[in-house]
Amino acid sequence: MIQDVGGSVPITALAFAGPFLLSGEGGVLKIYDSSTRALIRALDVLGETQIHGIVCHGERLLHHVLVWGGSWVAVLTLEYPGMHDSDAEFRLERVHGPVDCQDWILQARFCSYAIGALPRAALITAHNALLLLDPQSGKCEPKLETVTSQSRSILYSAALSWDCEDSILIASGTVFGQVIVWTAHVGQVPVTTTLHKIFIGHEGSPFGLYIGEPQYEIAGTGISRFLASCSDDRTVRLWDISRLTSMAADPHATIDYSLIAGESNDHMGHSSTLSSLGDIGSGCFARATGHLSRIWAVNVCFRSSKGLQLVTLGEDATCHVWLYEPLLVAQQSPQTLELKLAARLECHSGKHIWSHAVQSVDESNIVIATGGGDGSITIQSLSSLLEAHCHVKTSSPSTTMLVAEGHLARKQSDKIRCYAFLTTHSILVTTNIGQIYAVNLGTGPKIIIDDMAASDAALRIGYEPDLSGFCIAASIASLSLCFLAGKSGSIYSYQAGRGLAKELSRTRKPAGIFANDCSSQQNSSHLAYCLITWLKDDVAALLRVPRTVDSNSDMISSSAEPILLQLAPGEVVTSFSPLLLDQDRFFVVVGLRSGKTVIYNISSCPAVKGAPIDVLVSQHTHEDAVTDIVIVKSDNSYQMQSTCRDGTFAMTTLQIASDGRLMLDVVHNLQLPGMTEAYRIFNHSGDIRVAGFQRKYFVLWDVKLEQELLRIECGGSNRSWMFQPSPNATEGVFAWTQGTSLHVETAETKTTAKINGGHHGREIKAAALTRMQGLQTLMLATGSEDTDIKLNSVEVSQDGQVKVQCLRTLRKHNTGLQALCWANDSRRLISSGGMEELFVWKITEIAGPDIGVRCESSCPFVSAVPDLRVTSVSVHATSHVENGSRDSLTIAAGRSDSSVHVYLYSVANDTPQWTCIASGLYLACSLTNTIALPREDWIEWLVTATDGHAAVFRITVGTGDEADDVPVLEWNHRLKLHQSASHSAEMVMWKHERGILVSGGDDNSLSISWVKTGAYSGGESLSDESSEKSTLTIPRAHSAAVTAVGIIAKNEHRGKLWAATGSLDQRVKVWEISIDECKRGAEGIDVALRGNVPTRVADIAGMCSWTTGEDIWVVVHGVGWQAWKVEQHLLCTPLDNIQGDA
Repeated sequence: MIQDVGGSVPITALAFAGPFLLSGEGGVLKIYDSSTRALIRALDVLGETQIHGIVCHGERLLHHVLVWGGSWVAVLTLEYPGMHDSDAEFRLERVHGPVDCQDWILQARFCSYAIGALPRAALITAHNALLLLDPQSGKCEPKLETVTSQSRSILYSAALSWDCEDSILIASGTVFGQVIVWTAHVGQVPVTTTLHKIFIGHEGSPFGLYIGEPQYEIAGTGISRFLASCSDDRTVRLWDISRLTSMAADPHATIDYSLIAGESNDHMGHSSTLSSLGDIGSGCFARATGHLSRIWAVNVCFRSSKGLQLVTLGEDATCHVWLYEPLLVAQQSPQTLELKLAARLECHSGKHIWSHAVQSVDESNIVIATGGGDGSITIQSLSSLLEAHCHVKTSSPSTTMLVAEGHLARKQSDKIRCYAFLTTHSILVTTNIGQIYAVNLGTGPKIIIDDMAASDAALRIGYEPDLSGFCIAASIASLSLCFLAGKSGSIYSYQAGRGLAKELSRTRKPAGIFANDCSSQQNSSHLAYCLITWLKDDVAALLRVPRTVDSNSDMISSSAEPILLQLAPGEVVTSFSPLLLDQDRFFVVVGLRSGKTVIYNISSCPAVKGAPIDVLVSQHTHEDAVTDIVIVKSDNSYQMQSTCRDGTFAMTTLQIASDGRLMLDVVHNLQLPGMTEAYRIFNHSGDIRVAGFQRKYFVLWDVKLEQELLRIECGGSNRSWMFQPSPNATEGVFAWTQGTSLHVETAETKTTAKINGGHHGREIKAAALTRMQGLQTLMLATGSEDTDIKLNSVEVSQDGQVKVQCLRTLRKHNTGLQALCWANDSRRLISSGGMEELFVWKITEIAGPDIGVRCESSCPFVSAVPDLRVTSVSVHATSHVENGSRDSLTIAAGRSDSSVHVYLYSVANDTPQWTCIASGLYLACSLTNTIALPREDWIEWLVTATDGHAAVFRITVGTGDEADDVPVLEWNHRLKLHQSASHSAEMVMWKHERGILVSGGDDNSLSISWVKTGAYSGGESLSDESSEKSTLTIPRAHSAAVTAVGIIAKNEHRGKLWAATGSLDQRVKVWEISIDECKRGAEGIDVALRGNVPTRVADIAGMCSWTTGEDIWVVVHGVGWQAWKVEQHLLCTPLDNIQGDA
């Protein structure tokens, strides 16, 4: 009756099985092809229980799979065809289960020593009990045997390792920070146990443990077996378990010592009685701290005689790769060795990497898959990252060099002054004393140059005294052309084959130099342009490089005088780009440190020859320095792309009016999710890539895909740096200064392989759906606790699955989202959050097809009350004037202090204006919903609150120009809906100016109420009858709070209404509401349950629905989202259109 048609929830379990990746998503086990990322099969294994772990055992074409979650465990077999048997059938079959183990399962492992179709498995529970599962012992149910008793201490983590068929080594992490190592001898009858070690050192509870296999000794340390642990103290530690001795026969009794009253305990609860048992606390030979918050898991990627490669995953949604190589740091004692951080991967949004799997064939073939709280799975090769980390070429150190050009020879430390890319794989470098070098980067992944004179890669090409002490440079790598400015203010050029030449003489110190390539513009008579500014000078100079250079001249630029541009006093140029429309129309676009973009008409001649050209058009585009400008032709207009130092990326349409005027319109301006500072734009085959920084990392970001392409740790942007992509954009070269050294790293630019697009990293608290008419697509806006808003396109595939793709991430809120609402024309989105944040976003459809988004305005009316939340928003369009001055919305905002504020929002001449036209106070409880009820001559707002009641506020529509035209916003009567808070509500208009309000409450009930919308004056009641007679309540509609309500269909002629509800009990229900208008009040309302299904979405916060023809689709959201299709036989009558047939 209700069909699951897709969704995205946190990935809580992962495991590799040959060429496949197994994923736990809710209670469903999904099988993906790890190379193509295609979904092969999905099977509901644990039903309403979430899968927490998956382990596989087998080889070649058959794998046994153990799946557990909570206290339930199931056994499956996975059989797949080989490469030479493509006609064979892929088989995923359930063998046993699920079976209830009566306690929370922490870890499980198959016995790798057993010979047979289905080996035994060992499970460890939260009370440190060991269970043995024998799948072959019974035909219907497997044999499940508890072989050790439970302890009173609760475990947070555990690890298992079968040492042989009769012995299991176990590590248990307790709530007191201990790590207990013990062995269960399962071959004996009865089973006996031996305690080996108790490790003390973590200052928090261990959340992840890993037991290494006994192998060869690691790099002369004497360690042949180790235990890895991670904790909420943000550390990862390695413990030596090479030689296991017996401390006690009962490890459970030892654990429980810490619970005995009257004993002295340390700060973590470690009992003094434990000290009498011997080997306690010793054995930690390596540790590291690197995560920003708790670490959930630790694993070993690869082990060799040289050392270890470990991976940790944490609450900060990052994956860290660590190296333990004692021979590289022989001066340190193994007992105090710090693990070395080799790589830090950020491939999930929000919080938490909940699961991972490592597939390691050898050191050159290591793959890690991670599953995040954002619902995405990433697959990455660690081998290339580790290779770049380990292979660093360093030039031989030297501080001695000979000063050329007739100067006296002397010993001097000649530091690197500045540099720029001459070609994709060579750099032009100047030094402190004016030496000029060309550095060949070769093919290595990374080089470090301390001294140019001593470097084998550096070729000295000249000397210029003016470049000593001070030099700035800008280059065009595609032309092998570099411009340099010296301390005198003179400008020089260098091009391979032509040497160094002075282009312009000045006597003032330069402030900035910028170069731009225009060789691809066919109608341009010039190859390139160079813009120069000087300190304390309000004039910039533009040098032009002609396509045909005079062979008799040393200069590469035009022999004509440079073009002068007038700058406003105090303005600083930070970027520029030429704009050539045709031979007669040439403009220069300049970005300034103030955030402005100014345009000069170079085609027009100044009144006085040699005088600077004044600004033609000025536009305030950014809030900080405009760091780069790129102009792209699009249909009949031009698109100006720009970046800002604050990490924002903007798109501005530039059109030429019939009278020749330039018209600018900022259609997009958003913070890039992957960086805090944005500096350069690179376009390749329609892709927009932005180079910038995220804290101490250099990042290359794909704007359209919203994915990181490249990340290099360099220390941040407060240093000299340059970046140059390869011509085919498959790799990039990043050069930066660190101390006195020049570091150059070549890295591959590639997107992270992802299964599922993912969503928010935390709970989705608000969602709103609309149809973008121009794009002919559904647009779903979602807002989350992670403070992000995502604009998603929604499509239904041919197989009936709902596909959601994120188009834009909106990042401006400082607190979690509370409400989202679309304006009627879908051109504006209103969002609200804590701290009274209320924003208006303008959505523009642009070529691509694509959308541009910018925050048009924020509400300026803020009270003095701290942390006041705008809990609900309602929007109604009051006027719309084409090509004119006014475009108005009436916005009603319900707040947590029980107040309602109504604003008239208008845009006049591109200037947003807010006017508070009314406000009113309900009682002393927080408002939860605000619903607009527009009439011909007035607007009403129905609000629900945490006291379980509803009330209607009313205001007469006025111009807002005169205070006397607007009455006070107030309410008259209340309507009781629930015994406690009303969480969610939706209203649909019925006949005779009446509405039907459907509400879900904290008391687990569903209420259906009649509301008379015109009831306000003359003491008229809110409903036809008293509250008790006008509301029908279903007292136990769910077994938990009803947090989502949606009216999905209605048929007014037949008196039918259908509503969907979602609850914290993780169930979605569909109700049929029958209306008999011959009966009064609640007596004419009849409700029947038509559908009841479980959902994988936890903490449901809301829902939205739409219709396509005769099909009805419902999406619930909370921790993830899930889509449902309501089958037609559930709704046996034709439907009226509620959602505008979206």
